[in-house]
Amino acid sequence: MANLGSLLLLIILIYSIMGVYLFAEVKINGALNEHANFQTIGRAFITLVRVITGENWPLVMEALSRDKDVDYDCIDAPTYEDFVRN
Repeated sequence: MANLGSLLLLIILIYSIMGVYLFAEVKINGALNEHANFQTIGRAFITLVRVITGENWPLVMEALSRDKDVDYDCIDAPTYEDFVRN
């Protein structure tokens, strides 16, 4: 059981790193809030654990897959003012 648990944690960690690389600049919206986001590896890990257990995974998927819009577009090279506005 320890081997399977450590393998599962390793897989979640790898996907957390990939999630931060891919989704770190997505604006906080909908199910993505200060507790569930991909801005740091720790938050990404917790978010993936929530998704694996089935807690609000459709809402997280919807928040990450929004089209470019005035309210939901990704920010290229965000500045401090962008973070303050969000």
